[in-house]
Formats: sequence, C-alpha cells, structure tokens
Amino acid sequence: MPRLLPSLLRWIARFSAILLAVAFLLFATFGVLLPHQGPAGREWLAISFFGAACLLPLLSWRWELPGAVLSLLCLLTWALLAGQVRQLFALIVGLPGVLFLASWISHRVRERSDPARQADAADT
Repeated sequence: MPRLLPSLLRWIARFSAILLAVAFLLFATFGVLLPHQGPAGREWLAISFFGAACLLPLLSWRWELPGAVLSLLCLLTWALLAGQVRQLFALIVGLPGVLFLASWISHRVRERSDPARQADAADT
C-alpha cells in the first residue's frame, strides 16, 4: 500500500467532517432563527440522530474507529426513522464516517505490513 494513502485518506476525511459539521450548524442555526413550523415528537428524535451523524465525525479526529462507527450508526438510525434510506443525501452525510473507517483500516494494514513498526511496538 502506498505510504501516502493512509494520511491522504485521513486528511480528506477530516476536511469533509469539517464541511459537514459547518453545513449542519448553519442549517440548525437558521432553522432555529427562522422556523417555519416546529417538528413533531418523532421528528425530534430523527433530528437528534441526524445532528449526531453530522457532528460525530469531528470525534474521529482523535478516535477514528469509534467516531466513524458511531457516526454511521446514527446516520443509519436517522435514515430509518426519517425514511431516507435510498437518498443520495444520506450517502453524502455518511462520507466522512466511511472515509475515517477506510483511514483506520489503511493505517492498521500499513502497521502490520511494516516490520520496523512491528519491532517498535514489541519494544514498548
């Protein structure tokens, strides 16, 4: 595996997580400032899961696997609650989680294939 790929995946994931979080915060801010009508009870639950799916990729900056998995699980829950399973929008929101997951996997594959890293890990 090329040495640059894991780092490139991680930075693309970080950039997409920032874009997603900023877009969600703008959407949420204008939704509060300029409401058209209040959501019903079940919709609040879906909105909570959607918000978590948008903000949890920021957690992946520190903890890639837990942040990615939690983000994708929240997105799946939102998609099922809101009936958005086959929407392109759900795929776009899930992109940072998928990229962080791919980054985590590529870093683990690289660590296992690099003998110098294995020797360092054995020394500690």
